[in-house]
Amino acid sequence: MTNTSSSDITTGSRNPSNGNGGGVGGDLTPPPPPSSPPHTPVLIIQHSHSLDSLSSPQTTPADTSSEGDDYSLSSEPTNTSTSTATGGADSLDRRSPDYQRRKQQQKLFFIARELYSSEEVFIDVLHLLNTDFRAAVEPHIPDEALQSILKLLPQLLQINEQLVKDLKSRIDDWPNHQRISDVLVKICPFLKQYSLYIRDFEHISAAYDECQRRYPAFAAAVKEFESTARCQKLSVKHYMLKPVQRLPQYRLLLQDYLQHLAPDSLDYEDTCRALTIVSQVAEHANNSMKNNENISKLLSIQNSIIGGTEVIRPGRVFVKEGELMKLSRKGMQDRWFILFNDCLMYLTAVQNGVYRVNHELSLTGMRVSLPAQQDFQNEFSVISHTRSFSLAARSMKEREEWVLELNKAIKENTTKRISFAKSGSVCNDETLIPALDLGTVAPVWIPDARVTMCQLCTEEFSVTYRRHHCRCCGKVVCGPCSQNKAPLPYLKNRTARVCDECFEKLRQQMERHQKRMSAASGTSLDLSLSSASAATGAAASASDTDDSGWSGLREWPQLFARNLVRSSHRKAKHRYVPSVLKE
Repeated sequence: MTNTSSSDITTGSRNPSNGNGGGVGGDLTPPPPPSSPPHTPVLIIQHSHSLDSLSSPQTTPADTSSEGDDYSLSSEPTNTSTSTATGGADSLDRRSPDYQRRKQQQKLFFIARELYSSEEVFIDVLHLLNTDFRAAVEPHIPDEALQSILKLLPQLLQINEQLVKDLKSRIDDWPNHQRISDVLVKICPFLKQYSLYIRDFEHISAAYDECQRRYPAFAAAVKEFESTARCQKLSVKHYMLKPVQRLPQYRLLLQDYLQHLAPDSLDYEDTCRALTIVSQVAEHANNSMKNNENISKLLSIQNSIIGGTEVIRPGRVFVKEGELMKLSRKGMQDRWFILFNDCLMYLTAVQNGVYRVNHELSLTGMRVSLPAQQDFQNEFSVISHTRSFSLAARSMKEREEWVLELNKAIKENTTKRISFAKSGSVCNDETLIPALDLGTVAPVWIPDARVTMCQLCTEEFSVTYRRHHCRCCGKVVCGPCSQNKAPLPYLKNRTARVCDECFEKLRQQMERHQKRMSAASGTSLDLSLSSASAATGAAASASDTDDSGWSGLREWPQLFARNLVRSSHRKAKHRYVPSVLKE
C-alpha cells in the first residue's frame, strides 16, 4: 500500500513542455505550476476526514497528508493531480457518477464503523453488569436473588463478543471485503435471547427493586457501586436498559446501510435478510412487552373490583380508563369508566381504590353521538343495545379523547366481527336486527330537569302532573300520552311503557316485519284488532321474556298482539287537576 505524504507532493517537479503531463487527467486543466506533483498512482485507501478534501477548491496538496481513521472511497487507482485540480474541473467531479459512487461507499463504511463502535460500547456495558456489578454485590445478596436480576446477561455477552470480533475483522479488511450483513445473519438465530430479556425486563426490574428493599446491605453496595468512576455515576437500571435498546439500534443501522447500498451489491441480499429478521424479533419483543403490561393492568383492575365480575378474558385488551359524570334522573353522578377492546364498563366507587361494576356494555352495535346544543359541549351520549346514557367530561379536550378512543375501539371491534362472520355461513336471528330500528337499542333518557312540559302534548308538568320516560325513545311524556306497553327487543322482549308515537311506530314496524316473515315461511299472522284476541290465546303459552335475546324475535308478533288487545280495551283517563290549581 502506497501512502502519498505532503513532502512527496510538494517537492516533485514537472516539465511544462510535456503536454500530457505523463498521466491521467493532465489535459483537463492548463499546465500546473512547477510545484505540481508528478503522476503518482495510489491505491484504494487514503487517510482523510471527509469527502471535501477530494474536490474542494480550497484544498492544497498539504491537506492530503492529514492522518485520520476515515477512508476516502476510491476503489480504483487514481491520479493525485486530479484531486488538486481547481475551478470548473471540481464541479464536474462532484456531478460525475464516479464521485457519487465513492460518496455512497464512504457512507457505507461510516455506517459499518458505527455499528462496530457501538457494539464495543455495548460489550463494555455487558461486562459492567455481568462482571463488575456481580463482584461488587455478590457478598451481600443470595445467589438465587442475584441470578433473578442478571439472568440472560451471560448469554448476551457470549453472543456479542463473537459479533464484535467478526465486525472488527471486517472493518480492518474493509477495502478487500466490504460486507458486514453476513456477520449479522449468522447471529440472527440467537437474537431470541434479546426477545426473552425484553419480555422479562419488567420482572427483572421488579426483582431488583425488591432485593434493594429486602437486603439493606445490597442496597448500600449498589449505591457505592453507582458512585464509582466505572459506573460513571449512573444508575444500574440505566445500564440494565441497554439490552432493550440494542435491537432498535440494529434495525436503524441496517435500514440506513440498506438505503445506501446498491441493489447489485454482494451485501444487498444479506442486508435485506438481516433487517427482516431483526425487525421481526424487535416487533415480537414489543408485542411481548405490551402483552405483559396489558396482563398486569387487567390483574390490577380485577383486584380492585368487588362482586365477582370477571375482567380477565382471552383477547381482552385495556384501552382507557377515567372518571366521567353520568347524567341520570337525579342529576350528575360520578362514575368510573373502563374501556376495553370488546366492552365498556362503568363502575361506582365503594372506597379508595375499590369499585363495584354497574354495567358491562358490549361494543357490538354501540355508537357515540354528540349534542347539537352549544350549552352541552362537554357531553356525549353512548348508545348500545342494552343501555344508553349521556356522559359529561370536565373539559372539551377530555371529551374529544374519550370520543376518539370509543369510536376507534368500536370500529376495530366491528372489523373483527365482520371478518369472523365472513369466515362462516351461519345465519341466525341477529341478521334481522338492521330491519328493526326502533326498540332494538336502549334509548338515552332525557333528564327530568331539562323538560318542563310533555314532549307530545306540550302539557306543563307539576307536582301532581308527573313525568314519565318512554322506554323506546327516551322522551319525557305525561301519563295519558304513555299508557301503552310494548315488548322491546333490547329488554329481551319484556313489555315496558312506551309513548303513543312509539307504540304506533312499533305496530307498523311489526306488521312490515311480519310480512317478510310470512313471505319466507308461507304463513301469516294478522295483527289487526279483530284478530288480535285469537292471537292472544294462541300465544298464551309463550313466555313474556326470552333469555336468548334476539332468538325470540319470532315470538314478538304474538307478544305485541296481546299488548295491543290490552291497550285497545283500556279507557282513556281524564287528567285530574285540583281546584286550587285550576284557580
